[in-house]
Amino acid sequence: PQVVFYSLFMLGSYGAFRLIRLGRDKDIAVPEKRRTMILLLSLMAIAVLVGLFLAAIQIAATWELKGLSPRATGLSYYTMTTYSLPPYNLLTFVFANILGNPVFGYTGEQTFGELHAYVGVLSLMLSLWAWSRRKRDPHVAFFTILAGGALLLALGRYTPLYHILLHVPGFNFFRAPARWLFLVSFSLSLLAGYGFDALAGSRSGPESRRFAIFWRTLSWANLGISFVLLAGLIFAEQASRALTSVGGGLLSEEALGRGLLLVQGLTRLPLIQVSEDPSTTVSSLNPALLYVLLSNAGFLLIHLWNRRRIKAGTFQATMISLIVVDLLLTGGTTINPVRDASYFERQVESTTFLRQNSGLHRVFPPVYGDDVENLVDNIPIMYDLYSVRGHASELILERYKAFIEVLPQRAALLNLAGVKYVLLEEAPAFPGFVRVDAGTGPDIHENTTVLPRAFVVHRSELK
Repeated sequence: PQVVFYSLFMLGSYGAFRLIRLGRDKDIAVPEKRRTMILLLSLMAIAVLVGLFLAAIQIAATWELKGLSPRATGLSYYTMTTYSLPPYNLLTFVFANILGNPVFGYTGEQTFGELHAYVGVLSLMLSLWAWSRRKRDPHVAFFTILAGGALLLALGRYTPLYHILLHVPGFNFFRAPARWLFLVSFSLSLLAGYGFDALAGSRSGPESRRFAIFWRTLSWANLGISFVLLAGLIFAEQASRALTSVGGGLLSEEALGRGLLLVQGLTRLPLIQVSEDPSTTVSSLNPALLYVLLSNAGFLLIHLWNRRRIKAGTFQATMISLIVVDLLLTGGTTINPVRDASYFERQVESTTFLRQNSGLHRVFPPVYGDDVENLVDNIPIMYDLYSVRGHASELILERYKAFIEVLPQRAALLNLAGVKYVLLEEAPAFPGFVRVDAGTGPDIHENTTVLPRAFVVHRSELK
């Protein structure tokens, strides 16, 4: 539903843009404008209705569940702004994997997948070039505004905006503002396409003198940044020391720590990292080195094209190839590593013990921890174990959430729920719970007073 909401937001914004543009067009007669507007609104309504009907089997059930879940009256500000995009993460648009990734280690906040929106250095350059032709195609201005607005929303708690959206129906049903990066990536991808078409369709350079000056200044600034980054790779240790000594008295401890992480990410060695996981076939290049190579290659390629030094086919093929290589080196399986089936087939001794002794009784696992060893979320299903907790989500029944919260505090409820084993460091402070030696794995406490599970059936047949 969240992606559907964002898509409807984008579709509504684009429809308003088209209607405003149509209304300002003086070359079209008023009757023709009306017919076109009616046709446009009708097509948009049909598209939305068809999509909603196709997804109704999920949307209707989810809407009913929402009314019975903690989200029935909307989320709290804290929950709503969970997984906001930290401002320093904006650097990841330029320096891919500066904070690492799930394969080689991630040092950023929260979850890598929620905060990752890298579209490529060359794609950003093409998006900037598209802005030089905004007067020819108003779509460039629209998608630029859409990208900026979505990025502002993705920042979540780091701007005052969500204090207002907390009271706006629709917005207050969803958490993870960083998921607005979906529209940022979408808009930047389209802008890169407009920029590529603008470059490929003309070899005369920017139409605007101001943009020509801006582009020339940007190219020289990029050259300077490249020299600084290369120097940082050579003098990595000195750069960290300088930041510590200068920033120690000016920055907070948290800000200084983040700054050091960013410096370490830019100067990370070795320059080329190769995963030991055979399922991850893509290597990772140092973020600073990758930026230096790609940005300067992009500026050089555009310069040669505008100076008529290379042919159209060479320019197009080279630009597309560089973008593909960029995204392969920074995305693919480095973002979502493929896990071999043996990872989930492994069993620690405690899991084996639970499978042999729990029977039809339930287990009470922790909320967080190693997914396989601690049997979090839906992992117990794979081992034919019954977990009383289930998947950790806000979209569950409100009364069941309240039940789970008080469950470890009431012996009678644990007995009634058929919880025989509790996987917590500290056993519930009730008589009848004893720690069992189950070998490697989390601490397990057995409930010796658990009640047998009972099943209610509506029909039965005795043979």
